[in-house]
Amino acid sequence: MNKPARRNTAKIHFPSIEPQIEPEVDSDFSEFRLRMLNEYHAQIMVVIFLASAFTIVTFFNMTLITIIEATRWFALFGGIGFVLSFLVRKKLRLTIMDGLLYNFFGIAPLCLALFLVVNAQCSQTLTETFKVVNHKRGGSGYTLTLENNALDGYWHIRNLDRNEASIRFSKIQYTFCEGNFGYRVMQERKMIP
Repeated sequence: MNKPARRNTAKIHFPSIEPQIEPEVDSDFSEFRLRMLNEYHAQIMVVIFLASAFTIVTFFNMTLITIIEATRWFALFGGIGFVLSFLVRKKLRLTIMDGLLYNFFGIAPLCLALFLVVNAQCSQTLTETFKVVNHKRGGSGYTLTLENNALDGYWHIRNLDRNEASIRFSKIQYTFCEGNFGYRVMQERKMIP
């Protein structure tokens, strides 16, 4: 007689297909990833940055401040903001990269713009007249060279549009006011005979 075939009753185990969720590892680079920055925050920063940049350019062109000095103020405001965001980063759940972006594109330009605006809020004026030694044509107007290299470090104050500059006149008259933070602000300039 034939023996009935033996059934194989061994169970086959397949590996689990369930997704494995690994615990979040706090690596050395986690502080250099963006955590808080999202599209909404980025849009707000773009608006703040563009409005601040427009204000900075406008008030820079009428303030007796060099680009280096303005850059130092920008770096100071950005540095203070970064240090403050670094100190409270755990409480606000910020990473170092979040702090850098928020300060470079938000806080520092806004603080520099406010600095220049508050400095320009002055009322007591004084008038100075300088003899024009030379004028160089360039861009949309002329850059003047004044006697005794007056205002030599402030090219943006000596740069006049074509409608402001008059080659017939040999002097320029500036009306300044002493700014609240010590930087003089040009209220008016005009060529005079």
